[in-house]
Amino acid sequence: MDSLPPELQDLEAIADPLERRLYFVALLSNALGPEGKDVVVVGGQALQFYTAGAYATADVDLVCVSRPSAVEVLNRWGFKREGRHWQQQRLELLVEIPDEGLAGDPARVNEIELRGLTLRIIGVEDLIADRLRAAVHWGSLEDRYWASNLLASKGNSLDWEYLRKQAERDGTGRLLTELEAQISA
Repeated sequence: MDSLPPELQDLEAIADPLERRLYFVALLSNALGPEGKDVVVVGGQALQFYTAGAYATADVDLVCVSRPSAVEVLNRWGFKREGRHWQQQRLELLVEIPDEGLAGDPARVNEIELRGLTLRIIGVEDLIADRLRAAVHWGSLEDRYWASNLLASKGNSLDWEYLRKQAERDGTGRLLTELEAQISA
């Protein structure tokens, strides 16, 4: 089996897949230097984080303004491009960088400290807004379920005013109102 680059060797000892993936993101952000502050975990990996593992995903979705620099680091670290993903088989890591810009408010991104490094995760309201859009515009029942789950579990800590404004802008206000009524009942 191929040896791992020194930067990734600590990952092998992390048994929990969520922690391994998040620490990988922190390592990638760190490797990018100042550009690393623009790496943000989104999608299923963010959902897995906010649901404390109740949602499971196999890949890490990132937005990264400096996508070419991130790709350069992934290549240097031995990741292989497979379709839209970069894969590191030994560490069971799949990485996708679907966009360079964050669909949400950068001021709401949460910074998480993990093993002495920092990583950034999309704000929970913006993640909920994303799930609401998928539920309404793509008819995704799974995304509707996870939007409802996040609303119920994070309810009191959410910025409801911001969420309602996003929903009004996105055409998802009706669904948000419906889900809010269900969790309040």
